[in-house]
Amino acid sequence: MIIPGAFVLIVISDRLLDVSFEEVASKDIDFLIYFILFTLAYLIGLINNKIADLIFNSWFRNNWYSICCGYNSSHKIKLLLGLTIHRIRIEEQEKRKLLRVYYKAYYYVTYHPINSSIGVMEQQVAFIRNMLIPILLFLVIDRFQESLCVMIILLVVIALFFTMVAIKNKIYQRVWEDYEYLRRLEEQNKR
Repeated sequence: MIIPGAFVLIVISDRLLDVSFEEVASKDIDFLIYFILFTLAYLIGLINNKIADLIFNSWFRNNWYSICCGYNSSHKIKLLLGLTIHRIRIEEQEKRKLLRVYYKAYYYVTYHPINSSIGVMEQQVAFIRNMLIPILLFLVIDRFQESLCVMIILLVVIALFFTMVAIKNKIYQRVWEDYEYLRRLEEQNKR
């Protein structure tokens, strides 16, 4: 929350208020100013996070189609669900069953001692998601609208968005793979 909030604070102070953030930070001032800036950056980061939640969560979080794709790409092995999820359209009951099994697999994998990098990937997705809005804000507020800079920033935003989607899809795939591996490992240990 601090980094996106600080980025927004820097953009706003530097571009709108004509007060350089570096000038404020470099002056020999008391701890109270730093504390206020730090707190303000955190609060702006929380607001940014909530806005990002409203934008992305409705279609990006636990998307059944992406979960199916992750399942299909990780399960060339036997199907756990007994669903014909290679079809694009599945019944609502099958979607709910898929999500239930996915939640079970997700929590089993994330709380298992032999955990892959799912937590790290989720943090990467959250960081990218929370940085998209401040970067776009910088693009809108920036007074130096040079076409090359605008193009570079737009390309970065597009690349970050596709990176975020790719990481999220990798998370879905990794949950299924780890779940299957851990189940097999557990079955071997019981023997």
